[in-house]
Amino acid sequence: MVGLKVRWALAAAVLFVAASCTSIFDSYFPDSVEYLQSQIDLSAELGGKPVASMTMRYLPSSASHPTDLLVIVASTTDGGTRVLFYDPSSLSKVASFTGDQLTAVNLGVAPQLNLIAQDATAIYTGEVTYTFPGPIIGPVTLPSAIPSSSDLAGFVATYAGVGVTIFQGQGSVLAANFASNYVDVPALTAINPALTLPYVSLLDAIALNSKYYLLIGSGSSASFVTGTTAVGTSDLAVQATVNPTQMDNSGGWVMAGTAVVRGHADNGTLLQAYSFSGSHLSDLRLEDNNQVFSLAFEPQGKAWYLFDSSTGKLSKNRPWW
Repeated sequence: MVGLKVRWALAAAVLFVAASCTSIFDSYFPDSVEYLQSQIDLSAELGGKPVASMTMRYLPSSASHPTDLLVIVASTTDGGTRVLFYDPSSLSKVASFTGDQLTAVNLGVAPQLNLIAQDATAIYTGEVTYTFPGPIIGPVTLPSAIPSSSDLAGFVATYAGVGVTIFQGQGSVLAANFASNYVDVPALTAINPALTLPYVSLLDAIALNSKYYLLIGSGSSASFVTGTTAVGTSDLAVQATVNPTQMDNSGGWVMAGTAVVRGHADNGTLLQAYSFSGSHLSDLRLEDNNQVFSLAFEPQGKAWYLFDSSTGKLSKNRPWW
């Protein structure tokens, strides 16, 4: 009888330890860890200062730069700013510019930086241009399509190899305009024919293989929109509309035929992947303890990138969908 009690006690202890280990593992190793391919300590590049905000975008190679680049605009809580360029394959640093350098090149005025774009001649972060090789930085006058304020919510600049299209959700309509280069895009106008959506919150847009892919939020729903770049924006059409879990209209990303919509679940961030036909592919949950997340996706869907301020790490990951 004593032996039986001992065995029951040992079994209970094993279960307790297993449960504890599971809890510890979940706390220190988030769901995304199984998709991790490589990572670097980005906080070291920022002087160990906490990140207040970050914008990150994957730019495919173009006539202005021979290789793909991951472009990051980071602001720290002490008011500092840094623009960084990384090789998205190896996460090796290509170039880095401080806020002082950017202000100096912008004639002593702190530049607006949060719209990342490119054309056939250069890469841009708002009012600063980067020409390769180098890169060499210089000032640029913002196109009329972009407001002079720092609020660029819903603005996305896409490059299709022949020119730049800038999109923006404006109330219940989607506005856009096109030019051969970034600095000459004129004021945006409503596309014709208009998309039939009750409210347009543009989350992301890319141009790839002569086709536009757009992700648009409308309240609790997300719409996947495509059109051919050969005819500008005149044939944009909704391919499917879905209702993601607790959708967050401040976050979404598109790739070729795939979209990732940001939602909320169990005090975390829920990344929900869909095909452009509306099929729900898979979800990934990220722990959310008031840290800053920034994400970017390779346009073909081969990799995705995550910065998590709780660790200070920038990671390259394989797809979870």
